[in-house]
Amino acid sequence: MPKHHVFLPSGQILIIENGSDGVRCRRVGSKNQADFTGVFAQAVDALAKGKVTQQQAQRLATIEKSTSWLKGLSAGTQLPASLGKALLGSRLGLLFIELTNRCNEKCLHCYAESGPERTSILACEDIQRALVEAKELGADAVQFTGGDPLLHPDLAKAVETAHTLAYENVEIYTNGLLLTRKLLDQITPFMPSLAFSVYSHDASCHDKITGVKGSHRKTLAAIARAIQPGFYVRIGIILMQENLGHERKTVSFLMDHLDLPRDRIGVDVAHQTGRGMFMDYQPDLPPTENTHADATEIPDRAGNSATKSNELRQGKLCVSADGDVFPCIFSRGSPLGSIHRNSLQEIITKLDHRLPAATRPGQWRQIQQAMTCEDCQIIAGLMGCYGENHVDTCETAQS
Repeated sequence: MPKHHVFLPSGQILIIENGSDGVRCRRVGSKNQADFTGVFAQAVDALAKGKVTQQQAQRLATIEKSTSWLKGLSAGTQLPASLGKALLGSRLGLLFIELTNRCNEKCLHCYAESGPERTSILACEDIQRALVEAKELGADAVQFTGGDPLLHPDLAKAVETAHTLAYENVEIYTNGLLLTRKLLDQITPFMPSLAFSVYSHDASCHDKITGVKGSHRKTLAAIARAIQPGFYVRIGIILMQENLGHERKTVSFLMDHLDLPRDRIGVDVAHQTGRGMFMDYQPDLPPTENTHADATEIPDRAGNSATKSNELRQGKLCVSADGDVFPCIFSRGSPLGSIHRNSLQEIITKLDHRLPAATRPGQWRQIQQAMTCEDCQIIAGLMGCYGENHVDTCETAQS
């Protein structure tokens, strides 16, 4: 079934599909969808193809008046006025900062290819500047990650800066091996959230994936250490061939062992990027386990995604330990720029002079395997994160 993407002024992305009975319109990142037939289907199809008559525009206006989540439909475009607008949506919602690419584990699937041998580290002033610039773009959520962010000597200062700038959601994503009482005491005044990966209830399986003997025991101890003083903690179980089938027992183990509620434990598949590039892709999770632990969605303390809104789509940016800026932590094929040369605003503005990329079916499959979030997949295709050549038009992906 052919698919077309339409961008609304609010930053929302619609997927429009032609079927035998009419046209289906679905909003990316939500459960909203609507089916149209007759003249209304013709109008929506014309919008998807970029050929709307005056009469069809009036019918689109009628649709948006009767369906609140389709507000702005009549002003929708096949491509946004700028790639910067496509990337940010209504505004920047979430910033990832990879403080260092050094890690005291060497996980089989690491998207950033981090490990003990890596040496890149962001200077404290670069971290603080990125936080200020992202805030100016509207960001209200930040995740400090890596590598392992606990290896950065200025982690506590970075957390304090985010707190001072009034970020609503601040999260540290770590393996916890260096989570000492002293460090917890340093960040307690700011109470960031903490996220950990646990790969199995079975210690030997977990340690095989991390490449560090005893890491299972140390990570569980760190999680318990963080829970005790009241930090908000969530855990991600990332599935790959080595632990596939362990997810249910691991969820039960974590709930029992750590007394964590089920909604704090997510399950996702390993992404085909970084060291996970050549892993077997597992496209579907059992329905009862299909709770994504994807690091690109940070839940707030009520369990809601920090980057989701009922009306507006918010964008993401990742600053790597080398200073490179990416659309998402998994979209690493084509850097947008570097914070060592330009501000985040300048990097976004420069995108307006960049032509959207053509996405071939083979590249589209690769993008889907590298990323969970549908909006990130679409943005990666537009940005050419998996292709070398940029052309005048963006070919619509075919299913």
